[in-house]
Amino acid sequence: MAAGAAMGVALAAAALAGTALGATRSQILSAQALEYGLLAGLLALGLTAAWYVITQIFSFNWLPDWPVVLMTLGGGALLTLGLWIADSLPVLAARPARALRQL
Repeated sequence: MAAGAAMGVALAAAALAGTALGATRSQILSAQALEYGLLAGLLALGLTAAWYVITQIFSFNWLPDWPVVLMTLGGGALLTLGLWIADSLPVLAARPARALRQL
């Protein structure tokens, strides 16, 4: 939990610094969306690696419970999106110079 909070503070500081240095709010949000997109790509890579290990190395059948998998991924995505928006909006609404002074 502490690592997540530290990452949130680091992202907030980077967002504020970017705003203070001339980045627009849409550029900051685009950068954060790209970050989460890359994390989704890593998840897909992990799923592909899991398929390979199970089917090619262990010679088992690939039989995941797809409704459970999709509900878990969808719920995690919605929770992450909600936390991302809740964390980003106050930072983006603040005046950059004042918010940087408070850090």
